[in-house]
Amino acid sequence: MTFFKKALSAVFGAAIICSCAGCAVSSAAGSPSVQTDLEVTGTPLTTEQLADFSLDTQWAEDYVDNYDAGAFLDTLDEPQIKTAYCKALALVRLLSTENLEPSGAVDMKNRAYILVSSKDNEIPQRYMESGYTYDSFMSAYSEVFTEAILDTMLSRGDVFYPYNGELWYAGVSAGGNGGEVHREYELISRTDTEVRFRRIMFSVGIGEPVTEYSAEKRGEYIQTSVDFRFVLTDDGWKADEFLNQQSSEDILYFL
Repeated sequence: MTFFKKALSAVFGAAIICSCAGCAVSSAAGSPSVQTDLEVTGTPLTTEQLADFSLDTQWAEDYVDNYDAGAFLDTLDEPQIKTAYCKALALVRLLSTENLEPSGAVDMKNRAYILVSSKDNEIPQRYMESGYTYDSFMSAYSEVFTEAILDTMLSRGDVFYPYNGELWYAGVSAGGNGGEVHREYELISRTDTEVRFRRIMFSVGIGEPVTEYSAEKRGEYIQTSVDFRFVLTDDGWKADEFLNQQSSEDILYFL
């Protein structure tokens, strides 16, 4: 189980094209009233060099079946929900951007960076280019999450940034709960258009030896839980509650 107490998000806005090394430009980001300063280091890729982002779910599918909710999701007898779950997991994992692989067009030895600062954020944020179009990357999220959860996921923090039509991202690494020894899933409710279920995690305390889960000691473990909700939309099943990403207060999970 991987979690992080501060959410990650996207900052939306227009940017003025700049391809020179070390140059500084200004743009309106988020809203016309917010003035953002950009400093570019290196030479960003041209529009023609950008690739559309394509989500790879193989890792998530293997993880779900071997370590996560696969067996439980199979009992729902609705493959589209399991597919949506795997896609959602793969995309949440990318919020820890150490898992985001740039496109082949990015020269890792001569990568371009931007430094973004604004009146509302005195500490500049550094972003690296991905080689993907910003719109295609965000489309992957909107195809899997409802607008309500997506707005919350992408309104906290500053992990993604649009510049020159390209996705730029901050370097972020999520922590994990090394004390978890077991997890279970239970169905909360189900209708033709909504499925709600809960994950219950069993962990040992910090500093305690991590041993194989024992059902006889079930009551001795630290128990935490997180709820999931999938709804049927005109575009298929989408995640509306997922690993607390819809919350602005709760601990966020990334796996």
